[in-house]
Amino acid sequence: LLVLDYSKLGANKLNNIRKDFKKSEISVKVVKNSTVEFIFKKLGYDNCNVDKMNAFVFGDDPVVLAKKVVEVQKKEGALGVFDIRYAVIDRKRATKEQVKVLSTLPNRNDLTAALLSTMNAPLTSFVMLINELNTKFVRLLDVYKNSKSS
Repeated sequence: LLVLDYSKLGANKLNNIRKDFKKSEISVKVVKNSTVEFIFKKLGYDNCNVDKMNAFVFGDDPVVLAKKVVEVQKKEGALGVFDIRYAVIDRKRATKEQVKVLSTLPNRNDLTAALLSTMNAPLTSFVMLINELNTKFVRLLDVYKNSKSS
């Protein structure tokens, strides 16, 4: 969950951002502050204040959320379209700076691909070794055959 201050945004700009985020399977919701305060208190998020115009960004992977928000901020330039207030990740509050650092990390899919390729490397090497032994054996038989026929 990312909390953004969207007071600089107009309604059309917010709707465009929602559409853009939806392509990445990210939801952007605007909820009354009193409702959010009630929910946060029930969940035990005491250090999460909601005193401004807040937009709440939800998604499965916090790294993807952070990357998308920082990407939109960079694309819009120095004025910025919104400010990152904080994030809630695994029931812990993360600051604006931590969210920016999070946006530089590889996402879950990239990490999974790297892990699988690392796990697959020894098997690939073993298969190549077995194949090389067979190739050398066939070459040896070919040399033997050629020497017999000469």
